[in-house]
Amino acid sequence: MPYFDVTTKDVLSKVASALIPYNGTFFKKIKAKADLYVPFWTYITISMLITVVSNVMRYLNDKEHFEYFDFNILITSFTFVSQYGNK
Repeated sequence: MPYFDVTTKDVLSKVASALIPYNGTFFKKIKAKADLYVPFWTYITISMLITVVSNVMRYLNDKEHFEYFDFNILITSFTFVSQYGNK
């Protein structure tokens, strides 16, 4: 599984390079050793963030009638985030 063969140091280095895009090292690091681990967890993290914020907003808007955590939002947000990220 060569696309999941990354270390913590690799991931932190790529994230740090992505946060400072003007120095040009991010694309060099991506071309040197591509992986699927970072994009996968990025999609999961963004989808969970959208889901949690959406459900918190639902709760704050209607505290008296809030009954459950809506997991359909998670499925929908993951679908949109992953489709957007694949373009």
